Amino acid sequence: MSLHPEAGFHTLVLTNAVPSGLPEGRADSFADRVFDGRAGQDRLKAWGAAYGAPPA
Repeated sequence: MSLHPEAGFHTLVLTNAVPSGLPEGRADSFADRVFDGRAGQDRLKAWGAAYGAPPA
């Protein structure tokens, strides 16, 4: 879930997968594109590291 109340923008990603950081990374990447027009940092890598995923 990605909440941005000041902009009236919220994203919810539902999945039936093991915890990996993928849904969180996708939601944050989408928010980057909405607000900045481009992807910022590598959100999938950052969330994967938070969940202990091996580096790609």
